Amino acid sequence: MAQPVMQALAAWRHSDPDAPTWTKQQDPLWHFAGSREQHAHRAAIRVQTTNVLLTLDGRWIDRFDYTPTPQQPVAANAYFDFADRYLRELPEDAVIVRVRFHS
Repeated sequence: MAQPVMQALAAWRHSDPDAPTWTKQQDPLWHFAGSREQHAHRAAIRVQTTNVLLTLDGRWIDRFDYTPTPQQPVAANAYFDFADRYLRELPEDAVIVRVRFHS
């Protein structure tokens, strides 16, 4: 992380319990801190995945109900890491269907 403003914000947040915090999705520190590779990875794993995934074995996995494993370091990306990995490991002849609906 070579961004001095982000480093200062991170240091402030860790040293002051009254420092402002945001949800992971809105947090500018979480979003912009880190390396270029981390930012590219976070963007890439969200390209094909949506907030829910229906697996071939019939499991309905909702992003907001997904519980990360201890091996997944960032809970905010855990679902997208899982879903992206799942889609990449499907057999080559699998057909991915993306359905978008509004109520």
